[in-house]
Amino acid sequence: MNIKALTIYGYGKWLDQEIPIKAPLQVIYGPNEAGKSTLIDFIESMLFGFQTKNQAVHGQYHPKRSQAYGGELLFSANGNDYKLIRTEGKNGGDVDFFDVSAHQHLLETDFQKLISPIDRTAYRQLFYFGDFDEKAFYRTDEAELGLRIQQIGVTDADQWAQLQKALAKTADKLYKPRGRTKTINVKLKQYRKLEEAVQQAKEAYPRYLSLTSKVADLTTQIADERTKLTAKQKQARQNHQVAQYLPLIKEQQELAHVNDQQVKPGFSEPDRQMFENFNLQIQSLTGQIAENQAKKKAASEAMTTNPAQVFYVGHRQQIDEFAQQIPEQRNIAAQIHYLTDQQRQTQRQINQLVTTIPKNHDGQLPSPFAEDEVVTINEWLNQEAVLQEQMTQHQRTRQERGKAAASKTPAIIYYGIAGLVALMSGFLFSGGVRWLGYLVAAGLLIWALQPQINHKPTPTVDQPATSLNLTNQLEQVQESLRQVQTRYRLEGIAKAQWLAIQPQLRQLTALKQSLATIDAQLQEKQGRYEQFFDHWRFAQDWLRFDNQNALNNLSLLEQTISRWREQSADKLSKQNSLAIYQKMIDQATLKRQQIIQKKQSFFKERAIATDNDFYMQLKDQARIRADLKRQKELAEQIQAAQVTIPKTVDQAQLQATIQQTDQQIDQLQQTINTLSEQRAGLNVKVDQLVKSGDYYNLRQQLANLETDILSDVHRYLALQLATRWIRNVLNIATRGRVPKILNLAKRYFSILTLGRYKDILFKDDISVVRKDDMVFALNELSKGTLEQLYLSLIFSMTVGFSDQYPLPIIIDDGFVNFDKQRKQAAFETLKEISKQTQVLYFTANLDSGLDQFDVLDLSQL
Repeated sequence: MNIKALTIYGYGKWLDQEIPIKAPLQVIYGPNEAGKSTLIDFIESMLFGFQTKNQAVHGQYHPKRSQAYGGELLFSANGNDYKLIRTEGKNGGDVDFFDVSAHQHLLETDFQKLISPIDRTAYRQLFYFGDFDEKAFYRTDEAELGLRIQQIGVTDADQWAQLQKALAKTADKLYKPRGRTKTINVKLKQYRKLEEAVQQAKEAYPRYLSLTSKVADLTTQIADERTKLTAKQKQARQNHQVAQYLPLIKEQQELAHVNDQQVKPGFSEPDRQMFENFNLQIQSLTGQIAENQAKKKAASEAMTTNPAQVFYVGHRQQIDEFAQQIPEQRNIAAQIHYLTDQQRQTQRQINQLVTTIPKNHDGQLPSPFAEDEVVTINEWLNQEAVLQEQMTQHQRTRQERGKAAASKTPAIIYYGIAGLVALMSGFLFSGGVRWLGYLVAAGLLIWALQPQINHKPTPTVDQPATSLNLTNQLEQVQESLRQVQTRYRLEGIAKAQWLAIQPQLRQLTALKQSLATIDAQLQEKQGRYEQFFDHWRFAQDWLRFDNQNALNNLSLLEQTISRWREQSADKLSKQNSLAIYQKMIDQATLKRQQIIQKKQSFFKERAIATDNDFYMQLKDQARIRADLKRQKELAEQIQAAQVTIPKTVDQAQLQATIQQTDQQIDQLQQTINTLSEQRAGLNVKVDQLVKSGDYYNLRQQLANLETDILSDVHRYLALQLATRWIRNVLNIATRGRVPKILNLAKRYFSILTLGRYKDILFKDDISVVRKDDMVFALNELSKGTLEQLYLSLIFSMTVGFSDQYPLPIIIDDGFVNFDKQRKQAAFETLKEISKQTQVLYFTANLDSGLDQFDVLDLSQL
């Protein structure tokens, strides 16, 4: 698919916009908010349908300034040009699909067949490179990549993959080579400990060595018999494989008589289509002749005139004059509907505001403040709060001054104690004890002085005068606010809400003014609408208007006028149709004769005489071509099997050989079982030599544990085989795409990194190999290299599917973390990929490397 042009009716910010796509590698540039993401979503929605509100992660793109939603997509595919039109509707939108090259209208199912089975999710995984999730990529392995590929080629591939993961998870719980807590690992550790315990117990008995020697001999014989059994089993597998391909060889021999010389020209699928086209044309022309003859007869019998036609002819000028006003009246009706809706919405907003605005004591709404008084009222409210705070501060200061005076008396006591300690230290002690006494006295003195140091002197103020001044100012401010409260009807409403409700009050006033304007406009439009219908009173015998539903009257008027015009035109048409029908009959008769002559020439070239002869030859040639195709398939299957098959094989003899080999296998197995029983008997004798019950118990525990381990091993092997079988089946179902895509990924990764990395390893986790053979895990790579690896996987999957699903690749600023060299390598890779499938590169940065490509600047549209 190669997109040639986008025509957007309405999608997000894009309205009535046509965007040409001129190149297979198209660079689409636009700064931030230019509409690049909207354009990408438009392309995906045109291909896979509009998303619902629940599906659209980033929201839907309904345009805000237009009712149109959708657009057109012009693209080429399979050598033809197609146009896809998708507009708003159910199930992803209403679709019209056209083959522009053939001038043919197609069905929506034809478009679905063209892109099936790709859906939006698969397209995002295979053909889109944008937001890069490092954490999700760290968890990716070969199985995850395979699942993405198999979801396109295999039905219910995700369920098969989940089953495969569940089996592998169950197997991992049983055994891992380096596991410690796995079931088999734990039992093997227990088994080794039991063996050591048994060995220690065995050393206590003299006869043990003799018996164990015999056990060893039997063990050797068992090993020899098992070697023979393995050889016979290998021979049996080879014989079964030969027997499996014998039916194919037999079928190939039965088709040996068929060769290319038996294919006759003139009996291929195009010849069948040509032959059936002759028959269809003859049948169609015969039907046209009969149909036109019937129409000619009906037209001649339907030449009648009714009263409605007479009325219309007599008032045609007046009817046509008023009919020209119908589009204008429809516009007026739409305006009435719009104004009515606006009236209802405005009234609802008024009611909502009325319920949210607080009411005064009388239950009435307050009035909004005058614009020139808002600042003054705000200042009064702030002054009231400040004055109240100052009065509170004065009261607090007076209380603190009283406390300070009360604290001076205790300090004198500390002075006396400090002096007494100093005198006693000087007279009663000497040396270090004396100095210790001095230090204690100094500490007491500092403690006594501390309140005086911390106390700041308060200036002397005339407290009663200051308090009275603040009270007078507060009363003046409160009186002003009481006047405001009365003037604007704010009784009972908290002062803290006065300013907060002003925007709502002003909005309510504006809405009431708007409602009055809408009422006036609505009354004027309704008057004009009713006046128009008064002009039609002359046709009241033919028109029955509904006074209760004026909108339906326009439809009734249009339908009646259309019916009158159709009846008048029908009479004139019938008068002219008789000659036209006769001319069409003559033309169809002549053309049918020409087609019959072409069909006779077709028969003559192929040496046949009837339709039945052609279909018999066609069927015979189809069988020959099918046999030749089957010959080729059988040869490829036998060659791919890589099985050495003798040229002459007797199937009966081969079955006898297989039966004989199976009997020998059963006999060897029986011999092994007999020797195993003998060895078990000797082991019993060894056990009987042990007088202590400990040895017997240890041997029994060892045997039980061995049986348990073998059971777990068989289960582990079965799980591993089932996992491999599912993986192989999925790989076969996807026609080997997984290895092909992984090889392409390695190639693109080497190109993108300029040869610095030469290989990608797909195991439990993905790792890469540098050109010096150093291996790096994903978390060891830089973000740029990690994106190069992810980009190579996207490119490989896209190119891997391009032969069957050639959809365009979309890259949304995917190289923001690339340096100049990385970007150049990426652009070279895009240039190579665009030779196979279209690439649309969206970017907000015009790098120097983009000069070589065609650039579409969205800001210039």
